[in-house]
Amino acid sequence: MQIVAAHLYVLVVSAAYFVILAHDRPFIGRISIQPTAFQQLMPR
Repeated sequence: MQIVAAHLYVLVVSAAYFVILAHDRPFIGRISIQPTAFQQLMPR
């Protein structure tokens, strides 16, 4: 049971690490968003 728990822990930590890396630069890459919402918030 401890081995299964350790595997689940590693899986969750690696998934969280991937999400952090994927959204480190949110405007470039396959998982990206458009900066239009942020541009509307900035004063002109």
